[in-house]
Amino acid sequence: MGMRWATGNLGFLRGITAKVILILLLSALLPMLSIAYWNLQGSLVRVTRLEEQNLELLAISVAQRLDQWLKDSQLLVDFLAGDPEIIRLLSRSRVQQAHEVESAQQTVLNMGRVNSDVAAAYIMDQQGRFLVSSNPKVVGQLRPELDYFRVAMTGSPFISNLRFGSTSGDAGAYFSKPVRDEAGHVMGVAVIKFLGRVVQTIMEETGNADITPLLVDRDGVIIYHPDPSVRFHSLRPLAPEKIRSLLDTHRFPVATIASLDDIELADHMITARQSGFVRHFAPFWQSHRITGIAPVTRHSWVVGMSEDEVRFTRLLNELLDDTVNSLLLVGGIMLPLSWLMGRRLTHPLAILTRASYWLEKKFSHSDEQDDQGDSEADLQHRLNLEQMAHERDEFGQLCQVFQQMAQEVVHRKEMLDQQVQEKTRQLRQQNDRLALAQRRIDSELSIAKAMQLAILPTDFPLHPHYRLHATMRPALETGGDFYDFFLLDDDRLGVLIADVSGKGVPAALFMAISRTVLQAIAQKGLTAAQCLTEANAVLCAQNPIELFVTLFYGILDSRNGEFRYANGGHNPPYHVTTDGRVTPLTSDGDMALGVMDGISYREYGCTLMPGEQLFLFTDGVTEAFDRDGHPFGEQRLMLVLQPTQARTPRQVVEQVEAELHRFSAGAEQSDDITCLSLVCNSWAQPVSPCDAATAGAEMILQQRLVSLADIPSLADQLTALGQESGVPQEALFPINLSLDEWLTNVLSYGFQAGESPAATVQLYRHADRWTAIVISGGIPYNPLEQQSPDLNASVEQRPIGGLGIHFMREMMDSVEYFWDKGYNYLILVKKLSGE
Repeated sequence: MGMRWATGNLGFLRGITAKVILILLLSALLPMLSIAYWNLQGSLVRVTRLEEQNLELLAISVAQRLDQWLKDSQLLVDFLAGDPEIIRLLSRSRVQQAHEVESAQQTVLNMGRVNSDVAAAYIMDQQGRFLVSSNPKVVGQLRPELDYFRVAMTGSPFISNLRFGSTSGDAGAYFSKPVRDEAGHVMGVAVIKFLGRVVQTIMEETGNADITPLLVDRDGVIIYHPDPSVRFHSLRPLAPEKIRSLLDTHRFPVATIASLDDIELADHMITARQSGFVRHFAPFWQSHRITGIAPVTRHSWVVGMSEDEVRFTRLLNELLDDTVNSLLLVGGIMLPLSWLMGRRLTHPLAILTRASYWLEKKFSHSDEQDDQGDSEADLQHRLNLEQMAHERDEFGQLCQVFQQMAQEVVHRKEMLDQQVQEKTRQLRQQNDRLALAQRRIDSELSIAKAMQLAILPTDFPLHPHYRLHATMRPALETGGDFYDFFLLDDDRLGVLIADVSGKGVPAALFMAISRTVLQAIAQKGLTAAQCLTEANAVLCAQNPIELFVTLFYGILDSRNGEFRYANGGHNPPYHVTTDGRVTPLTSDGDMALGVMDGISYREYGCTLMPGEQLFLFTDGVTEAFDRDGHPFGEQRLMLVLQPTQARTPRQVVEQVEAELHRFSAGAEQSDDITCLSLVCNSWAQPVSPCDAATAGAEMILQQRLVSLADIPSLADQLTALGQESGVPQEALFPINLSLDEWLTNVLSYGFQAGESPAATVQLYRHADRWTAIVISGGIPYNPLEQQSPDLNASVEQRPIGGLGIHFMREMMDSVEYFWDKGYNYLILVKKLSGE
C-alpha cells in the first residue's frame, strides 16, 4: 500500500499546480463575472419596468382617443334626436307625416355632409319603421328587432360593436338615441352609423414595427390587429353556441371565429376595469410578450399595446456576451502566469513527495536492501533533500523537519519490529494452550451429552394396550429437558416430562438428579400428586445451585384407560380424540419443583378411550422461532396434532419435529425441544355389561362429549343417521330427548371437583330396534333408583327433580343401568316399528 507520487501518477489535472492555476483564475475572473452579471440583470429589470409603463401609457392614450371619438359621435346623434324637424315629424299622424318627410330627409342628409365618417342616418317611429333614411332602400321597412332600436326605445342611448351591416356593406358602429316630445315621452329613435375606419385609423397611428396595437371587444374577439389574418380571432376558445351567436349579431366577415389560445392575455383584457400590463406567452407567435392594457370608458372595448420581450433584451444580452468574451481574454493572459507560479510553489512539494515514496518503499523492502546497500536512486533522493534543506524559506524548514521525522521513523520501526516478533511468539504459545484446552472441553462436553442421552430411555415398550414414543433435542451440547416412563405394576404405566431452568452443564446435572429422585419415589406406589409433593421436598433440601424444574407426571391404568396426573408448573399435555379434537388437560399449573418447600400438589384425572392419545411437550416446542422472530405457538401445534387418521406415536413425534424444522427454516434453536406421544390401543378388561344388549348389532355411532355444548352436535348426527336409514323423526325423538336429559345430568353433576367431565355415547342398530349406551366415569349414579313423581299432585306439592328420568322411562322400551370398575353404564333401547 505504497504512497503515490503526485506529479508522476496523479496527472496534471489532479496535481497541486492545476489547483493553484484554478484558484488564481477563479479569484480574478469570478468576481468580475459576478459583478457584470448582476449589473446587467439590474439593467434588464429597470428597462423591463420602463417598457411596461410605456406600453401601459400608450394603451391609455389610444383608449382616450377612442373615448373622445365615441363622445363626439354621440353628440352628433344627440343633435339629430333633438332637431325640431325630427320631433315635429314623429309627433304627426301617419297621414300628416307625408308633408313633414322632405324637411326631415334634408336634415338626415346634412349629417353626412357635416361629418365624412357618417355612413348612414335613420329616423324610426315607435313601431320600428324607417321613416327617414340617408339610404332610400330601407324607408318604410319595419325592423323592431334591431338592438339599437330596442335599447333606445327603453329611453337609453346605445352604441354597438363594430359590425358589417347588410345595408351599406361597410364596417361601422351604430349610435342611437330616443327622440322625446315636450312631455319626455319616447316618440321614436334617431340612428347614425359611423364608419369603422375611424377606429382603424386611431389604432394604426399608434402602432409601429415593434409595438403591435390590438382592440378587443367584451367577448374577447379581436376587432382590430395590424395583421388582417389575426382579426376576428378570439383570445381564448369560445363555445360553438357563442360563436354562432356572435356571427349572427356582429356579422363578422368570417365563417367561424378561431382561437389564439392566449388564455393569460384573455383573462386580463376581458375583465380589465383599469389600465395595467401583463407579461404572457403568446402561443400564436411562440414568443414571450408584454402587453399594456387600457379599457375604453364609453364602451366595452379594451385597447392593448403588445411588444416582444426580445426587442429590448437583445442589446443587453449582446452586452453580456461582450463582457464574457473580455473575461475569457483576461483569463487567457493569466493562464501562463498562473502556471509558472503554480510550478514554483509545487516543485519543493514534489521533491518531498518523491522522498516520502522512496522512504516508504525502502521500509517495505528493508531486508533485501540491507544486503544490497544504497542504490544510485537513494543517493539522488538524499542529495535533493540536502539541497532543499539549505533553502531559507518555509519549504526549507519543512524539509529539515521531514529529515528529522524520517530518522525517528527508522528508529521506531526497528523497535516496533522487535516488539512485534516478541508478541507474535507469545501469542503463538497462548493459542496453542487455548486450542489444547478447547479440545479437552469439547471432548468432555461430547461425553456429557452422550451420557445424558444414555440416561433417557430409548427402548419403547410394545404393550398390547398402549404405545409411546419420545425424543429430546438439546439446544446446546447438554440440556435440561428430560422424559421418562416406567412400569409401576402389571397394569399401570408412569410417564413424565420435565424442563429444568437454565441450560448447559448445570441444567444437565440437575436434570439427572430430578429424574433419579422422581423415579425412586414413584416406585413406592404413591399417587401422582403424592409423588410430586415428596419429590419437591427432596429437591428443595438438595439444591445448592438453586435451580428448579417444571414437571408433568401421570399414571395410565391399562385396564380401563384411566389416567391420573399432577402438574408442577409445566405445559399441560394435549388430549387428542379419535375424531380429531385437540384439548389441553385440565390443571391449574401448581408451582415448579425446587422453588418452595411444603407445597401439596393436586391430582386430576381423565379417561383415554381406545384410539385416543396424549401429547406431552416442553416449551421449547411452542417457543421455537422462525427467522423473523415469530414463535411456533400452541395453535400451530394443535393443527399438527389434529388430523384424525390413525398414526403411531412415532409418526406423531416425527411429524411435529418435521413441522418445527420447516417452520424455523434454519433459525438457531433457542431452547431444548422434548415431546412424548402416548396412545391407548385398547382396555385390558372388556365392557361386559353391554355385551348382551349389543349382540348381533351394528355400531353406527360413537362420540365423546366433554361439555354441554357437544349435545346439539350429537342430536344432529342422530337426525342424519335417521334420514339415511329411513327412520322417521318422530321415532327418533324419544332417543334424542332421553340422551339430552341423561347427558345434561352426567356432565353437570356426575363428577367431583377437579375431575374433567366426559361421557361416551355408542349407538347400535338392530333389525327392529336401536340401542344407545352412555359410558361415564365420576361418581356412581343409578337413575332407576329415583322414584317417579306423582303427576296427579299439584305443582306446589310435587318435589323438584325426577320428571326428566320419568319421561325417559316412559318413552324408551327398555332402560338399564350398570356400575362396573369405576364406570356408569346406561343402556337405552327403542323399538322402531317403522323399519
